[in-house]
Amino acid sequence: MRDFGFEGLQALARSDCAKTMSALNLSGCFRVSTNALHSISSLENLRSLSLSGCINLTLRGVTAVAENCKRLRYLSLAHCGACVTDGMIELFCRNMRYLDNVVLAECEKIGRGSLAALSNCCGLRRLDLTYCTNIDDDALMVLSEATFVPGLSALYLTGCSKVTNAGLTWISDGQRTAPGRASLVTLSLKGTQITKTGLVAVRDYFKYSQVKKNNFFFGLWPLSRSAEREFMSEHKKRRNAIEKIQSICRLRNDRKRVTSMIENRKLHRGVKQLQSVWRGSKARRDFTMLIRAREKRTLMAIRIQCFRRLCVASKALSNLRVERWRKRAPVAALHIQRCYRGAQGRSHYKVMRDRRLIQVAQEEISSVRIQNRFRVFLARGKFHKLLFEKQNWEKIQLESTLVISRTFRSFIAKRTYRDLKALHKEFSRMRHYAALTIARAYRNFCFRTFFSRRLGYKKQRQDSATKIQCFFRSIAASRDAKIIWEDHTRRKVSESAVLIQTALRRRAALLLSKRLSSKRKFLDCLKAEKAVLIRRWWRGALGRKRARFVKARLVEEIKEQIRMELWAATTICAAWRGKRDRSRVKSIRSDKLCGDAWKELYSEEKSQHFYYNQSTGEVRWSKPQILLETEPIPSCSNCEFYAAHVECMVCTEFFCGQCWDAVHYGGKRSKHPFRILFDYYGRRIDYGDEFPSSWVNTT
Repeated sequence: MRDFGFEGLQALARSDCAKTMSALNLSGCFRVSTNALHSISSLENLRSLSLSGCINLTLRGVTAVAENCKRLRYLSLAHCGACVTDGMIELFCRNMRYLDNVVLAECEKIGRGSLAALSNCCGLRRLDLTYCTNIDDDALMVLSEATFVPGLSALYLTGCSKVTNAGLTWISDGQRTAPGRASLVTLSLKGTQITKTGLVAVRDYFKYSQVKKNNFFFGLWPLSRSAEREFMSEHKKRRNAIEKIQSICRLRNDRKRVTSMIENRKLHRGVKQLQSVWRGSKARRDFTMLIRAREKRTLMAIRIQCFRRLCVASKALSNLRVERWRKRAPVAALHIQRCYRGAQGRSHYKVMRDRRLIQVAQEEISSVRIQNRFRVFLARGKFHKLLFEKQNWEKIQLESTLVISRTFRSFIAKRTYRDLKALHKEFSRMRHYAALTIARAYRNFCFRTFFSRRLGYKKQRQDSATKIQCFFRSIAASRDAKIIWEDHTRRKVSESAVLIQTALRRRAALLLSKRLSSKRKFLDCLKAEKAVLIRRWWRGALGRKRARFVKARLVEEIKEQIRMELWAATTICAAWRGKRDRSRVKSIRSDKLCGDAWKELYSEEKSQHFYYNQSTGEVRWSKPQILLETEPIPSCSNCEFYAAHVECMVCTEFFCGQCWDAVHYGGKRSKHPFRILFDYYGRRIDYGDEFPSSWVNTT
């Protein structure tokens, strides 16, 4: 199977069993790579996948498996070496939410990122990190902060040399603060920096494990019958939870009952108030109708009398008016004439006053116009004066700029001339040195060939010397012409640069003035906006402060209301429990009285005791529950102090929970069969003749 690779997996993926396959083990198949992983991704119903020893895994192939095989529960990447990284583990955990068993032994590159990704797998039960040397205390801190349901039961850290007592502290803190991780019972720490002292210090946080250290294991090992112990603790927790839920339900029912009684009382009181109001309104309506009828009759009589008196009075008044008019007519005419003359005088005075006001307003407008023109004249004079001063200042600035630029250009020209002169001298020296070198070389050559070619090459030597001299003279002439041309070009460039600099400085000055004015305007606008923002922030701060004060006051009121509700609920629950306990005591007393009707007899045919009820005539071979509850509770045979809860078949003795754990902890006694004496509700259980018992001896 070590050579099993792409072809085999491709054939497996095309077969009929691909849709129903739930487990695939490819341990040691080192030829499995990208294409093989793509073939594995077609097996969508896989529950278990083992890739141990597959050292050619790639990220692309792992991505295909993680996206398609989302139902995996068991994943093994042990001994895969450096090909397994944090990115691969994150891909697996992002898509596979049902993982409960992960084996990553000897994967050196996984670290904090991998454990952070594994913390998202809520159903993780077993995690193997053997010889993962990159795991440290920070990675364990990330794992301890996660929540697993039903909980992480086994964690193997063998060979993780960077794990110290601090990492063990993180794990124990996670056990204390997270109930979902309280099921950790196996913890392997061999090859780490954790000491036995540190492990013993956190032993109390793992109540279903014991410290174990030998040549092959160091860490926490599960106790015997840890499942039964966990079941008993869960049973106790559920019993407490049920009692709490029952108390809450009773409290809620009592509240509903009290609320309904209060509402019924309010309804009855409202009905009575409505009846009394209706009777009062009816009596007031009848009394009002009687009063209105009496007032109506009286009013009709008064109206008739008033009409008669009015007729007589109107006739007398008309006579008095005629006589009074005859006396007051002349006086009224004189009064009307005076009023008319006064009205005419007032209207004439009003017209004259309006004309005077209009004249005064025109005089004021003319004076204002004269003042405005005079101010405009003064402002124009001042403006022309400032403009003249500005022009003079710009002229002085321009002249100073020209002087500075001329001085700078002369300085640059002098420095450039000195540099060029030094270069020319150096070039002349190098040329002379080169000529001497060439002549010396030529003389040596001529001396060597003098005897053999003296006559034939004499003319050729003269021609060569002439050509060399012409060549050097042409080079010197070209250099001189080039220097003269560069001087002329430099002079033209400097003159054009002066003109360009002058124009640019003038334009830069204009742009600077515009920029300063716009910047001043922008700063003014910015200050105004900042002032508005500061005012808004201040108002918001005041509002938030007021809101916090109101919120704190509301929180205090709510807390006070909750305290009152808790106090009321506690009081009601205490009263209800007292009533329930009293009724229970009464029922127990009545049952004890009824227990006297049973009588124990002996059967010679079966050689066994049986029980007979004298009042009902019932016959039973097992002891009735009433007689069982009347018997005293047996004490522990070991400590003889606590009440017994368990009976051992081999020892034929009773034990309490602590003594049972101490006596039957290990050895052959840990395999003794036992039975529980009391059921869930605290009642004794009669097992009959299941095995020898000292039950009868304790009664």
